[in-house]
Amino acid sequence: WTLLGTGVPVSFGRFTEVSYNIVEMLVFALIGILCGLLGALFNHMNGLLSRWRKRRIGPTGCKRFLEVLCVTFIIASLKFWVPAVFLAIKGEGWQPMIFEELSETQQLWMEGGQHSIRDLFHNDGDKAFDEYGLLILFALFNLMTTCWTFGLGVPAGLFVPSLLSGAVIGRFVGEILHLLHSQTTTATTTAAMATGTATLAVNGPAHPGIYALVGACAMLAGVGRITISLAMILTEATGTGIFGLPIFMVVVIATWVGDVFTRGIYDLHIIELKQIPLLEQSPADVMVRYAVKDIMA
Repeated sequence: WTLLGTGVPVSFGRFTEVSYNIVEMLVFALIGILCGLLGALFNHMNGLLSRWRKRRIGPTGCKRFLEVLCVTFIIASLKFWVPAVFLAIKGEGWQPMIFEELSETQQLWMEGGQHSIRDLFHNDGDKAFDEYGLLILFALFNLMTTCWTFGLGVPAGLFVPSLLSGAVIGRFVGEILHLLHSQTTTATTTAAMATGTATLAVNGPAHPGIYALVGACAMLAGVGRITISLAMILTEATGTGIFGLPIFMVVVIATWVGDVFTRGIYDLHIIELKQIPLLEQSPADVMVRYAVKDIMA
């Protein structure tokens, strides 16, 4: 615990190289907008579910306990059966699944959140996360189950699951961009060889792990509306101080987009659901035209 400096281990692995093109800032911004919209939808659906829980299940009792058992059983069953069904559809039949023989995308369904995030950030294999349909399915599944379990009778977490959903979305975008760049480069090279003309080398997009980092930051900001503290946490947890500008940008964009539609998930539960008095930093728009005498009269 006395170790300081660059040798300190970080939770999600340290990025050894962070390089990107200025044009990719636009793609990062679009990821921030998408995650802000998904975060607003997440909060809206979780608010509806929490109100239903409050009316139908209650804070304690047998129903609360049975809900935990049912949700745990359903999610655990789906995380096992989805990869199995996917392998069967691919034509491999109903064979026993050996974890070490599964692809990186299939292993996401079996691994814990922190280990999965580290893989999404740093896996460099040529065929890593190339099962795009299963990858985006996992992102939607993880987002929906996180919405389902937040507010459950046992702590289910929000921080790491939201980071994981965003990391998968970002990795998906990065993998698609690399695929398009590879196909474009191959087609251009083939055409140049056929015509005997020279071609200019074009830098490819950033590593897909960089997009995963951007997506992770944007998703948690879209759900929790955490800005500066989130950017600093992710910067320290990945050792990417030189990547601060894109991280701050997507965090702010996702927060702004989400605020247009809903409150942050924590404000939603504290102010609206539990109705705990909390003085906002700025008054609501409807209160601007009122004076103190209107309230105290």
